[in-house]
Amino acid sequence: MSTLSGEDQTLNENLLLRSYKNWIYVINQHNVIHGEKIIDEIYKNLDIVCPILNNGNQYICHGDFHPENILIDNEDFIICDWQNVKIGKGIGDVSFFVDRAHGFGIHVDSEKIIDNYCLCLSKYIGKTIDKKNILQEQSAAALKNIFSYWAEYLKDCSWEKVYPLYQKMVNTYKLLISVK
Repeated sequence: MSTLSGEDQTLNENLLLRSYKNWIYVINQHNVIHGEKIIDEIYKNLDIVCPILNNGNQYICHGDFHPENILIDNEDFIICDWQNVKIGKGIGDVSFFVDRAHGFGIHVDSEKIIDNYCLCLSKYIGKTIDKKNILQEQSAAALKNIFSYWAEYLKDCSWEKVYPLYQKMVNTYKLLISVK
């Protein structure tokens, strides 16, 4: 398994092994056909995210950006909980925000969020951002995050709760493999 460079771009072997075991537990709870096979394949090939997440510019990232860390004061939005701030791909924050919201049943328009992210980043760096590259980075960040962190929370949950994240992880993995 490869190691990503950058503060949050490291694939922690212990975390990944624990996550792998948790995913096996979760899919076996729900008797997912070929589930162990795909989890095993993702685990063995998760380093496909390395070149994507380490390529190009890195920016300051929140590190734990999700709806519960956004406070609203009148019309102002205040982002709190900054202890995980780091340098990395900002799209990782966006991806985590969208997946966390969806995982907890909060509807967000991910297409609109990505479009706004591309627009704002283009203004920030002074050149047009290729949305195709951003979507590939988002896929890599989503695969890394869903595999690494979600199974722990999905243990003993209903299939209705598990399925959307499991399916996104599998689809994202297949997309990244096909592009490779």
